[in-house]
Amino acid sequence: MAHSVSVMVALSEGARASAAERPTESMAAMAQVAETGRHTLGELRRLLGAVRTDGETPTLEHAPQPGALQLTDLAAQFRRAGLPVRLDLAGSASADPAVGLTVYRIVQESLTNALRHARGVTQVTVGVTWSAESVTIVVQDDAPAAPGAQPPGRGILGIRERAALYAGSVEAGPAAGGGWRVLVRLFWTKERA
Repeated sequence: MAHSVSVMVALSEGARASAAERPTESMAAMAQVAETGRHTLGELRRLLGAVRTDGETPTLEHAPQPGALQLTDLAAQFRRAGLPVRLDLAGSASADPAVGLTVYRIVQESLTNALRHARGVTQVTVGVTWSAESVTIVVQDDAPAAPGAQPPGRGILGIRERAALYAGSVEAGPAAGGGWRVLVRLFWTKERA
C-alpha cells in the first residue's frame, strides 16, 4: 500500500505542476491517481477485514499476492502513470510464490523510486533473467544526473532486506552511462524453487 500511496503522491504533484501548460496530461495523471486510490482502498479493506478483533470471521476475500507473472501488469501500471517502462523477461520464473512475490516487490520499489526521483527520464528498462537456481533483476533509468549524491532511502534498504532472504546481493547507484541502476541477484536451492 505504501508503494501505491507513493505513486499517488508523485502523480498528483506532477499533475499540479503541469496543469497550466499540459492540462490533458494532468487530467490523465489524476485519473491514474483515482484508479490507484481505488485499488489501494480495496487492499486496505481486505487488510482490515483480516485483522478484525471483534470475534467475527472476516467476510472479505483475500486477493492473491502478486508474483512474477504479474510483472507485465506492473510495468503497464507505471506506464499509465507516465513512466516509460520497457520490460525484458528471460527464462522461466520460479514456481515458488515467495520468490515471485520478492521479485515483484523489488521491481515495484525500483519503479516507484524512478517515478518519484528520476526527473527527465525518457526510458526505464527492467530486465528479469531467471535460471534454475537464481534470478537477476536490473532496473535502470536514463535520467540526467542529479546534483549531489543522496544516501540510499528506505526503498533501497527494503530491497536489501528482501535480497538477504535469498543470499542475494544488491548494487544501487549511478549507472556508468548516466541514470540510476539497481542490480539484484537472488539465489535458492532447487528444492525451494
